[in-house]
Amino acid sequence: VPMRESGIPWLGKIPAHWHLKKLKYIASLVQTGNTPPSNKKEYYNEEIDWYTPADIGNDLYLRESTRKISMCAIEDGTSRIFPSGSILIVGIGTIGKVGIIEKPSSANQQINAISIENIWQAKFCLYYLLANKESIASNANAATLPILNQSQTKSLPIPCFEHQEMLKIVQQIEERISNYAIVKDKLNKEINLLLEYRTALINEAVTGKIDVRGEEGNRL
Repeated sequence: VPMRESGIPWLGKIPAHWHLKKLKYIASLVQTGNTPPSNKKEYYNEEIDWYTPADIGNDLYLRESTRKISMCAIEDGTSRIFPSGSILIVGIGTIGKVGIIEKPSSANQQINAISIENIWQAKFCLYYLLANKESIASNANAATLPILNQSQTKSLPIPCFEHQEMLKIVQQIEERISNYAIVKDKLNKEINLLLEYRTALINEAVTGKIDVRGEEGNRL
């Protein structure tokens, strides 16, 4: 595939037929989350997922948050809800961690939510941001606590090209992730079996079920 310079130092070369757009021209919505007043107990009923940076990082697909808020918090305007399929990116603290929500959810002020109507473009953007996490973090505001604010998030350069090619790329990534998960699960099961065997071996040794004296021990 013919390549060309992207013009972005940390991105390097991209396919010649790709072009870059600022995220704000791709997304239908880029918003920052917020935190309802903690002294209002009615805002923290178990109704709506409310994500914090601690919830993001282990799994790309976010299915449930640790903490939740109530619809009352949304109705009173102390928090906002983001549509399913929105990308959440951490902008304060561990900058660049990303995930995609599978149902309408909320988030705190350390997180920016990116809503893209085309799900395949949203997924491509998710993987692109994940792949460039360190570069994105290095471009955040230089401060005691680096910040990737809403304006900077909107200005992130995103590759754009024909949707059918984007679909194929996303499907290939997800197929490889699925294969990786299968191999990981298999290895974890084998590791657990080895740990069980080790425990059983130690147990038999310390209870005298295994003769560890050898020939010299027999002569004593």
